[in-house]
Amino acid sequence: MPVSPLNTTHLIAFLTGAATGAAGTYLADKYTDQRRKNETTSALLKTYRELDALMPGLFKEIRQDIQDDGSGVIREFVVLSSRDVKINHSRRRFEYFENEHPDLILKIGLLVDARFINDVTVDNVPIYKMNEHFVSLLRKR
Repeated sequence: MPVSPLNTTHLIAFLTGAATGAAGTYLADKYTDQRRKNETTSALLKTYRELDALMPGLFKEIRQDIQDDGSGVIREFVVLSSRDVKINHSRRRFEYFENEHPDLILKIGLLVDARFINDVTVDNVPIYKMNEHFVSLLRKR
């Protein structure tokens, strides 16, 4: 049975429409994801700048510690009351002291809330781990 030119035209139109719709959906999803990523990055940078302005001394010290870390892999730090307090670390960690940074525990809480660091406390020693996006922002500034 011969194929009608009308049926072929409808088939081509249908396939073209389906391909156009699929491409449109793909591109819309792609650019929506890209926009969301840009918005998240922008919000993260804004929060970083606000916290840096709120606690410049702490950020400066953390930045310096990261720069001075020859291995480039230390991400954890402990909070101690003063340099007089000593603890045995099972691994290398930075140390920050409450008597050198006023309201250090409150500042650390803001960094946790902003998801720049995570509380990984063991026993009674406050230990925190920096997230990679925080380390990356510290290295850029």
